[in-house]
Amino acid sequence: MRTLLIRLGVATLFLGLVLIAYIYVISGWMMQEKYPAHDRSFIVSPDSNVQEGMRLAAIRGCTDCHGKTLAGGDFHGLHAPNLTTLAKQYSDSDLERSIRQAIRPDGTSVYSMTSDTYQYLSDIDLSHIIFYLRSLDQVPDNPSSFSASFQYRIGIIRGDHQPIVDSIHTKTPPISTPGNDAKKLGKYLAYSVCSECHGVDLKGYAGFSPNLLIAQAYERSDFEILLTKGIGLGDRDLGLMSLSSRERFSLFSNDELSALFIYFQSAQFLQDMQ
Repeated sequence: MRTLLIRLGVATLFLGLVLIAYIYVISGWMMQEKYPAHDRSFIVSPDSNVQEGMRLAAIRGCTDCHGKTLAGGDFHGLHAPNLTTLAKQYSDSDLERSIRQAIRPDGTSVYSMTSDTYQYLSDIDLSHIIFYLRSLDQVPDNPSSFSASFQYRIGIIRGDHQPIVDSIHTKTPPISTPGNDAKKLGKYLAYSVCSECHGVDLKGYAGFSPNLLIAQAYERSDFEILLTKGIGLGDRDLGLMSLSSRERFSLFSNDELSALFIYFQSAQFLQDMQ
């Protein structure tokens, strides 16, 4: 009987090791799939500004995943790379493809990065961000979190985590950020910022974020309070939205806040949501 139990234990251990190896091999193979990138001949603008880049990087949530110093680390089981290093190692085109097309220089796709939102970034806004990242002093990497966690790899095999490149549909991003048309600027901001949590169609995710048609319930003053102080209608705390408003959206300029409100109240917005 004892011999049988030992054999069963060894067999169970062996099968467990085989299963673990299978998960690592298959998920690794899936993460190494190569994708073609659009060659946009992107060059960082000579008009780029460090302060504007820092503001835009904060609004777009770079520090949420890559850490307060942008030195990277573990993000829900996946390694968020050190941007203080990559920004200097990657060429302009490498960074453009990684950020807006979700494709690394080796042709593999990024996972869990919001390139599906950044695909809408204008050339000049992307230039500001890259210029800012390259201005930072390099911070040492944290080698303990370079590999995706076992749990994350299971999610890849199950289809819970998809290569972000599959969500990139913009062929030609805008060169400049709309400046003289409030409605166009508002639409640009909605898709290049709000879509991070509310989806590329702005219709939200069940159990996580609402359809942005809800914005039409807000008066201008209430809308500004929500985005600058994180206070929803009825003095409600809206969790992640409230936190993001205080730490990120409070950095919107008055013109940007006004543009977002105008777009959300427009017939164009209702048409876009159909």
